[in-house]
Amino acid sequence: MKLATRIMVGVFLLAGIGFGVLAYMNRPISKELVNKKIEKHLQEIVENNDSLSSALLTIYDNRTGDLQQFAVGTAHRASEQPVQVDSPYHAASVGKTMCATVFGMLVDEGKISYGDKISTWLAPDMLKGLFVIDGTVYCDQVTIGQLLSHTSGVGDYFEGPVNKGKTIIEIMASEPEHAFSPQSLIAFTRDNQSAIGKPGQQFYYSNTGYILLGLILEAIEEKRYADILNERIFEPLGMEDTYLMCQRLYVHDKRTPCHDQQSLLRKRVLRGRLLSA
Repeated sequence: MKLATRIMVGVFLLAGIGFGVLAYMNRPISKELVNKKIEKHLQEIVENNDSLSSALLTIYDNRTGDLQQFAVGTAHRASEQPVQVDSPYHAASVGKTMCATVFGMLVDEGKISYGDKISTWLAPDMLKGLFVIDGTVYCDQVTIGQLLSHTSGVGDYFEGPVNKGKTIIEIMASEPEHAFSPQSLIAFTRDNQSAIGKPGQQFYYSNTGYILLGLILEAIEEKRYADILNERIFEPLGMEDTYLMCQRLYVHDKRTPCHDQQSLLRKRVLRGRLLSA
């Protein structure tokens, strides 16, 4: 009986300890403590990543409508100015989804189809040397849909290999005042890179392809790409603080018109990135 009693007492003790541990692990945590842990984690990410100067995290619960935003780091690597949740952030290739959305709109409007050849909109000189495989030129076969889906076969100016000279990233590092136009980025691929494959043959992520798409949109709409995004995406959706980097930049928290862009780009390199399209 004594042994049985001891076993029962031990079982109850273990159960009590287990319940206590579970209760402690599942105890309510204050919102303030959670926010501090999130901010600490974001700060560690920025500090441990040399390519980052800041990080923005947005958490939204569509069931309750609760919105939480966190910003850590500085405006850029050479700055000590802390970022805020409403500071301008470079959206990078998120812009490609907006470019693709505009093409979808044009297809719905019956102005184009995804199967249209890009040679309809871009001059031969622009496409020269971009789509050559084993001596055969394929630029007349490339479609809008293939550019959108990264299956056109064109190289990638940003991260693709080069046949000669420096990569774009190396140029940015060695010549921080160098500014690139869409035409110069396409020329870089033409002069220094090779096509990856025949149109439709394989997937290969290409920033060059989306530069071409931006120029095609300008040819179709007969407007600047920045104006197209404003009219079709930003203004209808109330995106008042979103803009194309070539349209305007923030300097001392004031917006600067596009005609001052070149001098500003020469003074500031945002983590070696350019907005593609």
